[in-house]
Amino acid sequence: MKKLLILFLCLVLVTLSGCSVPEWLSPYLDVFREDTSSVAEPEPVQGKLFDYCYNNLTDTQKDMYNKILTGVYYMEEERIYLTDDDTDISENVNIAYGAVSVDHPELFWLSGQYHLLTLGGERFYIKVKYDVDQTTRDAQAAALKKRVDEIMAATQDMSPPEKERYFHDYLCDNVTYTNDGVNTRYTSFGALVNGKAVCEGYSRAFQLLCKTAGINCSLIKGRAEDEAHMWNVVEVFGEWYEVDVTWDDADDKGPFYHYFNITTTQMQKTHKRYNEITADERGIDLDGLKYNLNPPQCTATEYGINNEEKNQ
Repeated sequence: MKKLLILFLCLVLVTLSGCSVPEWLSPYLDVFREDTSSVAEPEPVQGKLFDYCYNNLTDTQKDMYNKILTGVYYMEEERIYLTDDDTDISENVNIAYGAVSVDHPELFWLSGQYHLLTLGGERFYIKVKYDVDQTTRDAQAAALKKRVDEIMAATQDMSPPEKERYFHDYLCDNVTYTNDGVNTRYTSFGALVNGKAVCEGYSRAFQLLCKTAGINCSLIKGRAEDEAHMWNVVEVFGEWYEVDVTWDDADDKGPFYHYFNITTTQMQKTHKRYNEITADERGIDLDGLKYNLNPPQCTATEYGINNEEKNQ
């Protein structure tokens, strides 16, 4: 039987590994269960405290989110059953699927494509497209885990602000922006393991590192320089900041800090969130994925970088 990626509770992980991890820690960091003969049903996976979009969904959308998340972790290909209720079904599925994608940067195998289908007009389910097969996913997940573990080890004695800055600088120093290559350039795996990514890969990698370190972080989708773009919002000691690692990557000149821990007002000088501009300005129809679900307005400045250091 194929290996299943299982979400263990914090207590189980402490017992197995001897180290403490946050309860919400994503399954890519957990063990691969070799013997699945005793597992009759996939263990449900649910949205957690640091899943920003999940906490901004309706109860109906949260139920769909959890079913989609469980199905995707187990790479169910045939049918992920969602509901028997057709009320606003297309919109709810779009939002729930988009929320799963935004909240979980470790799901590098998940494409943006799915089909919403029904059995007799009564039971609704989706069929999801994955970018890799399960064998490849398992191997790549192990490589991603190894890289993240290395970065976590290097930052274990740092404070949250120090860790966040380390993650920013690490990505600037070790990732090359490229539009060439396969779909991995849009993923945390592409950025952290292959060292090649576009803005989405940078942002998902930064989010993955922050969440693994216990720092709340989410994605923002929008436009910059009249192109589709993605960046982050991050919560440090209860205050939210905006971060664009991609635009701070100065290649061989070292990382800049022009877009590190700035306010929403500052970011709006060059960036526009999708939920703040019209459909015509967006230029493309992203369906439910266009929504930034109640993103925070970032006003804090305490952990920003002063102007002198920005220009070094």
